[in-house]
Amino acid sequence: MLEDIYIDMANKICTDLDLISNFQRASNRINHCSGLDCGEIEKLKDSWKKEFTSSLDDQHKNSLVLALLTIKKAKDYWKSIHPSSQWTRSAEVYREQLLLAIGRFYSEQSHNAKYHIPFFLKTIYQIFE
Repeated sequence: MLEDIYIDMANKICTDLDLISNFQRASNRINHCSGLDCGEIEKLKDSWKKEFTSSLDDQHKNSLVLALLTIKKAKDYWKSIHPSSQWTRSAEVYREQLLLAIGRFYSEQSHNAKYHIPFFLKTIYQIFE
């Protein structure tokens, strides 16, 4: 499901008015990511999808996701997450519970450095060096 959301986000970068008007700045932020064609917005979309769907390397896929999330706002996608019809409480409560589950997942991954915030920040820092 998450991969489908990423593909959907990539498909919509060509219609994102904010991204279109700031494309040069956005492409400069992600041009480090191998396999991406940052010359034009349509080529970026196509190259991102091709790299993401064909990559077998988790680290490369994570780099692609990070690049996508660097240039594409995710707030609308987060708000579009709704509970099943069996859920009896509000969508906000559902999203709060989902956040708690995500937090629990990361706290249980303490042995794996790639899930720590310092590791994440170090990775971001290395990207923009």
